Amino acid sequence: LVDDPDEVGLGMAEAIARKPPLAVQATKRALHEHGLRHRSDHDEFVRELFSELAATADHREAIRAFLDKRPGSYLGR
Repeated sequence: LVDDPDEVGLGMAEAIARKPPLAVQATKRALHEHGLRHRSDHDEFVRELFSELAATADHREAIRAFLDKRPGSYLGR
């Protein structure tokens, strides 16, 4: 248990907000679809999502930021 659940929740929301928005959206889609698809169908769905994300400017920025050892600056593209 935590002393201040609001503070913990706000901290989690702020951490998510700093993540690449397209990756956050894809994660939400994958979690939503998880209960709606057969396992093999869901695995294929996640592979397709990953392929789509790998082609984005945000993905390229994530790689550059990692190599430069700095936080990423994501635009949702």
